[in-house]
Formats: sequence, structure tokens, C-alpha cells
Amino acid sequence: LRERYQAQVIDIEREPQAAAIAGAALDGVHVADLDQIDGAGFAALGLAPGRFDLLLALDVLEHLYDPWEALCRAVDLVRPGGHVLISLPNVQNIANLLSLSEGQWSYQAEGLLDATHLRFFTLPTADLLLTGAGLRLIHIGSVFNPALDQSRLKDRDNEISHGRLTLSRLTRDEVLLFFAYQYLLVAQKPETP
Repeated sequence: LRERYQAQVIDIEREPQAAAIAGAALDGVHVADLDQIDGAGFAALGLAPGRFDLLLALDVLEHLYDPWEALCRAVDLVRPGGHVLISLPNVQNIANLLSLSEGQWSYQAEGLLDATHLRFFTLPTADLLLTGAGLRLIHIGSVFNPALDQSRLKDRDNEISHGRLTLSRLTRDEVLLFFAYQYLLVAQKPETP
């Protein structure tokens, strides 16, 4: 972003070690906990409301105790008409459903069930997260895993079957929801409140 758009990039990191690494590449880094910081805290860091054109929260919100409130507070930093890009893992992913059908819910070192994930989202609940922060969802991107041959999908009456679990009469869009591993969501802050 800095090189391509000559943008100023400011980071907020909870961990001092990560902040030190980021500080070598960015225009500014602040050590703060997004679950704890409020408008006054942002102001104390020199981050004024409406200062930024773009807010990135990539692989962040699922790690927070209260991502809904944290996003609302952070959105205040975005100018009217500015954008927010978030990435969230999809708990509705077929791998999770298959594991649940076998009685398994095992936290791991990384991935959908990363042991540090405190909150879990599906596409509808991710949309509620954004709209609850006063944003309008304008683009949905998906990272698919496991791989999915979309050319084989029908508009309706698709079936997913594994072991004793069978999901049938699925629309094409429903199948895509089950194979989305991560969502990349772009939202816009309204021009006027």
C-alpha cells in the first residue's frame, strides 16, 4: 500500500514484539489492545476520527472478545465514504461440519479452529458485524478450501456427502457457503451519518 499508492500506513498491534517488527516497515505502530481502546484511547494515540480512507482488519476480529464493539470504535477513524476491508474465517466450512458430524471440535495451532479464535462467524453473522458498525457491505470475496470445482455445480439440487453426513437439495450459492474457508469483505462507511 505504501509503495503502490504512496499511502501512509499506521498499525495497531496488541503484542509489543509484533509492533517492533511492523515498525520497521510502516509509518507508525501503536501498541494497544483493540478490546480495550476507545475513542479517547485512539485520540491519545494521535488517531483522530475520520482520519483514514481505509481500515484493514485482516485476521483480527475473530481474536477479540468483543469484535462488534471494537469494530464500531475503529470505524470512527474512517472518513465518511471510506472503506473497511476485513477477513474472517467461515465456521460454516464443510470441514467443520464433517468434524461435528463425527462428534469432533478440536482446536488447533492455526486455521478455522485456531486456539486463539474467540469468536466465530458465518457470512450472515459477518454481515451483521459490518452493518452493526454502520457499514454497507459492497463486496464479498471467498477463499475456498477444500478445493471446489465450481463448473460442476448446478443452480440447484446439489449434494454434499461424506460418511453419514449428507446435505442435499443445495443451491449453488449454498454449496459455496460450505466451501468458503475465509471471507474477504469490503464495506463502505456512509457519506453522511
